[in-house]
Amino acid sequence: MITAVLFGLVPALRATRGGRTPGGRVLAKALVAGQIALSLMLLVGAGLFLATLRNLLTLDLGFNRENILLVNSDLRSTMQAPDKARAHHDLEARLNAIPGVVSASSSILTPIGRSGWNGMSYPEGFVPQSRRDGMVFFNRISPGYFRTLRAPLLAGREFRGA
Repeated sequence: MITAVLFGLVPALRATRGGRTPGGRVLAKALVAGQIALSLMLLVGAGLFLATLRNLLTLDLGFNRENILLVNSDLRSTMQAPDKARAHHDLEARLNAIPGVVSASSSILTPIGRSGWNGMSYPEGFVPQSRRDGMVFFNRISPGYFRTLRAPLLAGREFRGA
């Protein structure tokens, strides 16, 4: 809006005067230089945005995004806690039984999702340098979660069911 007014005002004023003034040429040159500078700034910004987007698309997230089906089920208002757990377990079993399905599992939070679940933890002997050093991020997952995402375990083993 400001750009339209700024770059449209001078030609409009010139047209109402009916002629060219000596100062008009300087102002016209300044407007052209301003337009070129603004256009160049927008082009550089768009180029940086595209480079960042390309980098994000090729970033190794630690899990395989290909051939993953993400299903959201919200049973909060329809079932009690024991029934919800049983329903999720039954759904996983039914999904794992489908021909061609390699693995199915569940979690409360999705990888790279919008929500989070965290708390503070200070193990014995650990001295945090800042409040953030004691922050731990949680997620409830079912057995086979890392296998489903094809996320390699660098140490340890998969979680087992209760």
